Amino acid sequence: MTSDKIKDALGFEPIFTVEDAIRDLCTAFREGKLPDSFDNPWYYNVKQLQEGEAA
Repeated sequence: MTSDKIKDALGFEPIFTVEDAIRDLCTAFREGKLPDSFDNPWYYNVKQLQEGEAA
């Protein structure tokens, strides 16, 4: 996966790759830095919006 189209169209060249992001997420999960990430609405935009509307 490359970001060549983004670079060509916008002149933007990312510092980090998708692989870097995946590696960081795996490390964060392994180290317990994302508690309740599958249940906590904080990690879901739609759930956050729905809870905001209900409040």
